[in-house]
Amino acid sequence: MPIIDVHAHYGEWFFPIYKSGRKNIKELMKHHDVEAVILSSSKAITYDMVEGNRDLSRILEPSEGLYGYVYVNPNYPELSKAEVNKYLDDPFFKGIGEIHPDYSGIPVNSENNISIISEAAGYGKPFLIHTYSLENVNGLVEIAKKFSGNIFIAGHMGGTTGSGTGLSWKKAIDAAKEYSNLYLEICITLFEKGKLEEAVDKAGVDKIMFGSDLTLLNPAHMIGMVLEAEISKNDKYKIFCLNAKRVFSI
Repeated sequence: MPIIDVHAHYGEWFFPIYKSGRKNIKELMKHHDVEAVILSSSKAITYDMVEGNRDLSRILEPSEGLYGYVYVNPNYPELSKAEVNKYLDDPFFKGIGEIHPDYSGIPVNSENNISIISEAAGYGKPFLIHTYSLENVNGLVEIAKKFSGNIFIAGHMGGTTGSGTGLSWKKAIDAAKEYSNLYLEICITLFEKGKLEEAVDKAGVDKIMFGSDLTLLNPAHMIGMVLEAEISKNDKYKIFCLNAKRVFSI
């Protein structure tokens, strides 16, 4: 099945990564039949927002399946708004992401994030929000309620029980069921039996999109999770690509 990966990264991190460059990303895409990726800049997330977004903009090419997220940092709200307005008119950029409360140290539902989201909301493009704790999920719910006309995606679908985040993934599933504008993205470091099946059963398969955290993780990790899930072939097809095609207009 063709795949669209809505949670991917470009660039090096502050720990060893085997593959990080444009060429590496294309190799992984070809090997795993990934037809498109939506990338955020690791440099923007961990070091320099402006420089990272600029570097990312230079490697995007829709004809090769390379799309981008504009990264914003709530520690610098005015600069973040400038980045939004610099890039979101560009069709190569498909949304805002990955808004990362853990790296920025600022809660999802902070006044600064709300101010930035207000600036970006008019572009009508989705927001990918890092949710790896119950606090992150609860903050995202508040944002989704406040901006009901915009699509928000719970990156990592809340996290994992084994990582110490409790049952935040169950809260994320419940939230996606309750709010029409809140979606789930599945990438995770630890598998949990029945998690994807529960998401399909409760939130509905149309609310779920594939993400791998490439290049932090090899896409094979999450591809296996979907292929081994006890859901229909049609459900797998929707998760792998059809839902992302609809949400991101790819």
